[in-house]
Amino acid sequence: MARPKTGSPPGTQGKEIGMLTVLGWSGNYHVFPRGTRLKKVLCKCRCGNEIEILESYILRKNARSDCGCRPPKYINKTYHKLTIIGWGEKEYNGSRCVKCLCNCGNFCDKHQGSVVAGKVYSCGCSTILGDKIKQLIETKTKVKKLTILSISDKVGPTGAMYCNVICDCGIQKCVRAAKLMQESEWCLNSCGNCTLMKNGRATSHIVVKLHKMIGGKHNHYIEVRNKNNQRMNIDIAFPNEKIAIEYDGWYYHKNPEKDEEQTRLLNEAGWKVLGIKSRRSLPTLEEINKSLDKLRNGLQIEIIELKNG
Repeated sequence: MARPKTGSPPGTQGKEIGMLTVLGWSGNYHVFPRGTRLKKVLCKCRCGNEIEILESYILRKNARSDCGCRPPKYINKTYHKLTIIGWGEKEYNGSRCVKCLCNCGNFCDKHQGSVVAGKVYSCGCSTILGDKIKQLIETKTKVKKLTILSISDKVGPTGAMYCNVICDCGIQKCVRAAKLMQESEWCLNSCGNCTLMKNGRATSHIVVKLHKMIGGKHNHYIEVRNKNNQRMNIDIAFPNEKIAIEYDGWYYHKNPEKDEEQTRLLNEAGWKVLGIKSRRSLPTLEEINKSLDKLRNGLQIEIIELKNG
C-alpha cells in the first residue's frame, strides 16, 4: 500500500484516537540523543487544539488520547517523594511529562511512566541511597564492622556518593556508599586491613601469622616517645633481649621516613631492629632466625626485603 502524500502512517489519516483526530504529517521531526529521527504527526483535539505527536505513538495500544486538556490518569497520587499535580511543559523522547511536587517544595517535570514505575525518587534533592545513609548516621547503626560518620565531600567520576566510616579496629576510611548497602558478597564488612585489636591497637593478618611463627610479645608498648610525645608500639618484641621486629607492609607503612625515624629512636633507646619489608608475604622461619642471630651477635639493624612479596 502506498504511503499517503500527507506522510502519516498508512491508514491513519482521519483516524480517531480518543479525543484526537489524525490530520497528517506536520513536516517536523523529533531527533533522539543518538541521532534517530521520527516524524511528527499533526492531530486535532475535540477541544479545538492542534498538537504534534510521534507517528509511532499512533499505533500503540496506550497511545496519547488528548492534547492535555484532560488531567493525567495518576493525578494527586504520590510515588516516593513526588506527587503528580498535572501535565508538564517538557517532553522526554517525544513523550509528554507530568508536573510533580517534591517533598522539598520544588516543582519538576518528569516522565510519567518513570514516576509511576518508581524509577524517579525525587526532584533531584535526594536519592534512595542518600536517605538510607542519612538514616544510618542518625540512628548510629553499624554496617557489619563499620560505623558511618558522615557523607563525604568526595564525588566519584559518575557522581557516586562516598561516606566517611570508622571500623571497629579504629581505622577511618572514605568508601563508596553503594558498597556499604550492597546485599551481596561484595558488600564491605570492614576496613579490609584488620582482624582484631591487640593492646588497643589494630593489627593485621600478616603480623598475627608472624607472631604465631616466632612468638614474642605482640603489639608491645615501650616507654620510648616519638616526636608527637606518644609511646611507641612494636609489632613483635623480645623485651629481655631488646629486639624489635617491625613488619613494614604496604598499607600501614606508606611513609618510609616515618619508619626510619622509628628505627632511629629504637636504636637510641638500646633496641635492635629487624625490619621485614614486604607487600603481603613473610620470609621463612629459617631466614628470620638467621637475622635474629645477627642481631644477637651485635648487629643493630637488619632488613629483610621481599621484592616479590
